[in-house]
Amino acid sequence: MTYRAETTLNYGLERAWSISAAKESNGLAIGYDEGTILIKLGHDAPVASLDTHTGKVVWAHNNDIQSASLKGVTSDLADGEKLDLLIKDMGSCEIFPQTVQHNCNGRFLVVCGDGEYIIYTSQALRNKAFGQALDFAWSAVGTGDFAIRESLARIKIFKNFKEHRTIKAPISSSEGLFGGACVALKGPDCVVFFDWNEGAFLCKIDVAPKVVYWNETQELLLLVCDEQAFILKYDKDKVDAAIAEDSVSPELGVPGA
Repeated sequence: MTYRAETTLNYGLERAWSISAAKESNGLAIGYDEGTILIKLGHDAPVASLDTHTGKVVWAHNNDIQSASLKGVTSDLADGEKLDLLIKDMGSCEIFPQTVQHNCNGRFLVVCGDGEYIIYTSQALRNKAFGQALDFAWSAVGTGDFAIRESLARIKIFKNFKEHRTIKAPISSSEGLFGGACVALKGPDCVVFFDWNEGAFLCKIDVAPKVVYWNETQELLLLVCDEQAFILKYDKDKVDAAIAEDSVSPELGVPGA
């Protein structure tokens, strides 16, 4: 428990008199002078991550981190069928986990929550690095390469767990951070891409994705928005050539990147 204000709700129904939580649910009822509101706290998606290299899934249960191996699970199971897995308790986390994510090779695991992040070794849950951040994103390559959104206007890139570069966001306000082959910073109505090595501005796409997915070869990416999805192709050779020739435009980035 942090005792920090998370959000403020105002439904315009005058004074609030009572609050009641539903058992075994995240529903919360609030009684006002002029009506009743039922809200849902948090989300239903599990806080979990799958290491595709080993088939090991890790998830958070309150502050506890647990894991299980999916090796040997057959594909002839019915959708929604409960799996009989051997669950292992890995230990307890110092922060309340809101996201859990493996790095590119599965050797490390980051736990984020309450404006902080902690990087652990994925096998024994040993502390490797920690810090404060609004968002965290792993690189698609490099064991200890990651980026954090330090503030609404600043990103920091780390190489091999050491601070490498600081990027000032070219947008008025940032709302999210995505990893992969490029660093992607989400704004209110756009997403901006940067190079991992030099922090160079590559391009700006005028959509605001909720999630960004890269394929295994890091050549294609999917921008998932509220009602649409866009598939883009990333030309790494063109980006590397532009950076080597020092021809990256501060305003346009790398055309055709």
